[in-house]
Amino acid sequence: MSRARKTSKPQNSIPHRGQKLNAASDRALGQSGDQLRKILDALFIFAGLFSTEGVFLELNKRPLELGEVRREDAIGKKLWESYWFSHSAEARERMRQAMERAAHGETVRYEDEVCTAGGRRIPLDITLNPVRDESGRVVQIVGSGVDVSPRKAALRALAISEERYRSLVEATSEKVWTGSVEGDQVTMPTWLELTGQTPEQAREHWLDAVHPDDREKMVTAWSRFLKEGGLYEVECRLRRGEGPYRWYLFRGFPVREKDGSIRERIGTYTDITARKQAEESLRAHSEQLRALTIRLQQVREEERAMVARDLHDQIGQILTAIKMDCDWVARRLTSHQDAELSARLATSLGRIKEATESLRSICTRLRPGVLDDLGLAAAIEWQAKEFAAVTGIHCDVSVPQEDVPLDASRSTAIFRILQEALTNVARHAQARMVRVSLAQQDGGVALVVTDDGKGISETAVEDSRTSLGLLGMKERAEGCGGEMQIWGDPGKGTTVAVEIPFADKTHEEGKDADPAGG
Repeated sequence: MSRARKTSKPQNSIPHRGQKLNAASDRALGQSGDQLRKILDALFIFAGLFSTEGVFLELNKRPLELGEVRREDAIGKKLWESYWFSHSAEARERMRQAMERAAHGETVRYEDEVCTAGGRRIPLDITLNPVRDESGRVVQIVGSGVDVSPRKAALRALAISEERYRSLVEATSEKVWTGSVEGDQVTMPTWLELTGQTPEQAREHWLDAVHPDDREKMVTAWSRFLKEGGLYEVECRLRRGEGPYRWYLFRGFPVREKDGSIRERIGTYTDITARKQAEESLRAHSEQLRALTIRLQQVREEERAMVARDLHDQIGQILTAIKMDCDWVARRLTSHQDAELSARLATSLGRIKEATESLRSICTRLRPGVLDDLGLAAAIEWQAKEFAAVTGIHCDVSVPQEDVPLDASRSTAIFRILQEALTNVARHAQARMVRVSLAQQDGGVALVVTDDGKGISETAVEDSRTSLGLLGMKERAEGCGGEMQIWGDPGKGTTVAVEIPFADKTHEEGKDADPAGG
C-alpha cells in the first residue's frame, strides 16, 4: 500500500510541470497575439510584415476588409502588385521604389493613396521600417499606413477658410495686420506699397511715413495698447515718398489664450481720406450756413434799427406836428362855438396820443433804444421791468454796476436770447418768479435765467432741439463763439445759461488741418 501511494506522485514531477507551463505560455502568447492584432486593426488602416523583396508575410485584418481581399490572396504577393495599388501605375512604382530603399536599410515615409473595394481612395501616411538580424543585415520589412483623411479634410477646410478670409479682406476697404505679443514685430502686407519704404526702412524708420503732427499720438496710443491690452484705435496720415498725405484709421485688439494671456495682436487699417474730406466739406458748409445765419441776424437787427429810427424820426415828427395843429385849433375855439367840433377835436387828440404811444412801443420792440444808449446791463433791467409789468411775474435782476465790454453784435445777441427766454417763461413755465443775472467772467460774460415753474424734463430738452425759438437762441450764442445750455428739474424750474466770449473764437479748432492729409 505504501508503494502504491508512492507511485501516485509522478503527476507533480518536473516534466509534467514544464508541460503545463509551456501550455500556459502558448495560451498567453496566443492571447497577446490576438490583442496585438486588435490594436493593429484599431491603429492602422494597413500594417504588414514583408520580405526584403516586398512580398507579404503577414498583415492585419483592416486592409483585407477594405479591399474585400482574402488573406490567402495577399500572402505571398508583392505589395505594389496587390489590389490596393491597382488604381495607379505611378502609385505602384512609388511603392516599389520605397520598398527597395527599405530593403537597403533606409526608413521610408511618404504619403500616397490606396484603393478600396468600392473604388474609393484613402490617403495614407505610409512608413516602411527595415528589420535587421544580429549581424545588422536587413531580413524583413515592417510596413504601416495611417489614414490621414481627417487631416487632409481639415487642411482643405483650413485652406478654403483662409482663401475666403483673404478674398473677404481684399474685397473690403480694410486691410489686416498682425503683431507679436511684445509688439516689436508687426506684419502689414501692404505697408511697403502704401509708404514706398524699403523693408529695412519699414523696420527701422516706419514712423517717417507718418505725418509729423500725428507721430506722437500714434506712438502714445500704441504704447497704451501694449501696456493695457485694450482696444487700439488711432487716426493718422501716411504718405508715399513725397506724395500727398492720406488719412488712415488703425484699429487693433489682443488675441488671448484660454488662460487670459495674449497670444498675438491683430487689427485692421482703412483709408478714410474720403470720409475726412466729406467731414471737412460738411464742416465748411456748416460754417458757411452759420455765417449766413449770423449775417441774416445782423441784417435783420440793422433793418429793425433803421425801421425804428425812421418811424421815430418821420412818423413821430408827423404825429407831433398833427398834435400841435390840433392843439392850435383847440385854443382858438370859443366856448360858444360848435360843441360837436370840440368833441371831435378832443377825440382826435386822444387818438394821436395813442398812436404816439403805439409808435414808441413798436420802435422799442424793433430796437430798444436803451440798449444803444445805456448799454446791455441797463437794457436787461428795463426788459425785466417790462416783463414783470406785462405778465405779473416777479423778476429779480442782478447785473454789474458798470456795463460789460461787449460789442454791439454780442450785446444784441445776449439781449435777444433774454427776450426769448422770458417769452418761454411766460408761455410755458407757470412760474411765479424769475431770476436774471449777468456776470462778467474770465474772457467773457454769462447770462443765467432761472424760473421756479414746472421745470423742463430731459425728454423735453431733447425734443426742444426742434424748437425754432431754442434753436434761434443756440444759433445766436454759437454765432458769437459762445454756447447755450438748458436744463430743468420737474416741479422746481428751468435754467437757461449762456456764455459769450469777449473776442470771436468761433470754430478755430481744425482750421489748420488738411482733410486730404497735406
